[in-house]
Amino acid sequence: MGRFEINEDYPGPSSYASPSNYAGASSFAGLSDYAGPFSHADEVELEGLTTNNPENDDEFSIEVMMDVLDNNANGPTNQVQDHFDLNMPVASEPTNLYSVIPFFEVTHPEVACKYGEKTGCNWMLRGIFKSNMGLFKITRYAGPHTCLMNEISVDHGNLGKSMIATHLLGMVCQDPTYDIEFVQQNVKDPFGFEISYHKACQSLKVAREQVYGTWGSSVQKLSRFMAFLQKLNPRTVVEWLNLDTNRPGVQILHYVFWAFRPCIEGLRCFRNVISVDGTYLYTKYKHKLLMAVTLDANQQVLPLAFALVDEESLASWRCFLEMLAKHLLPYDDDRVCLISDRHGGLISSINYVPAFKFPRGVHRFCLRHVCSNFNKKFSNIRLKDLCWRAGAEVNSRKFERIMTEIRDIERGSINWLGMIEKTQWTLSHDGGWRTSILTTNMS
Repeated sequence: MGRFEINEDYPGPSSYASPSNYAGASSFAGLSDYAGPFSHADEVELEGLTTNNPENDDEFSIEVMMDVLDNNANGPTNQVQDHFDLNMPVASEPTNLYSVIPFFEVTHPEVACKYGEKTGCNWMLRGIFKSNMGLFKITRYAGPHTCLMNEISVDHGNLGKSMIATHLLGMVCQDPTYDIEFVQQNVKDPFGFEISYHKACQSLKVAREQVYGTWGSSVQKLSRFMAFLQKLNPRTVVEWLNLDTNRPGVQILHYVFWAFRPCIEGLRCFRNVISVDGTYLYTKYKHKLLMAVTLDANQQVLPLAFALVDEESLASWRCFLEMLAKHLLPYDDDRVCLISDRHGGLISSINYVPAFKFPRGVHRFCLRHVCSNFNKKFSNIRLKDLCWRAGAEVNSRKFERIMTEIRDIERGSINWLGMIEKTQWTLSHDGGWRTSILTTNMS
């Protein structure tokens, strides 16, 4: 910054008396009372006045020397010439000096990379304020950032979820179940920055959506997918239950059920035991996937049917079981044992589906779920083990001995187990329906 100090002893020549002597003095209207370039000692800040851009006609360069005007100089004209280098012709040097110093402040706001000196990153941004719009206009941009600090740091401003998602695309393509626990390490190794767990989750979500689409786009494609599925697998069953809206031709997906024809026909060669269960779809949409499976004689799983529903409820389970009965158990002489957990909606829905009620069918509970609920109630590992032994025991007398042992440890536990019918959780009272299948682990 140059500092310009005016000498009080220098009155200035008569030609400096008014800027009206300058041919273009009309641009200084209202300043005719100015009695000379300077009438008393003053200091003028010249910061920001140095610029040189010959391409712009309205910009000029003034080199300001750091010393003040020399009182011993030979005349005012020499003083100005000794201290200023004017790169463009002007009508009057004093008038030009007058217009520049006290009334004009040329500023060019500029920002540069914080780590530019350390990393050699040349990112910068320069602008100019446009008073008529009240906004800054970008006049120069150099980018993007090329800086990556050598030391490990927590996060980085440019390491956004879009950039991380691009880095993860190949991994997500190879493994759709790519786990979140590997994301942070796979970002830290190549980039040298640790990202938060939240950013890792968001980045993985973006990568999966770029590869496999969003939930909304997947639902839009579901009807075409099912139609193509039926084309490639003739006689495959697909049933829709949609909700109407106020918009003509627009419906909301409520339930969709599907079952492959080879699986439907294969049930006749397998055990007449069907395990049903539901699982969460891990998105912000809390939908559930219901499924029905069975086992062959070699303990191999055969998937029978699936359904996409909004939640596990009486209505959704009833719809699913009715579809199972319609397509998998179409004949009155079909016999089946249904094994499930003790979900309230599922238990209630059995009453509406005759195919799963005696004598055509029976409903049994998963022993693992019974023992888990039993342990939540009494918090005793010994009791939990005895409960499993009681349910898996095929001999009724041994079953009673185990129940007596449970009663001796905790009398209230017998009352809790007594609220469940023995036929629904024990092999000894099952009557052979379960064919030794105790749990819903296969589903």
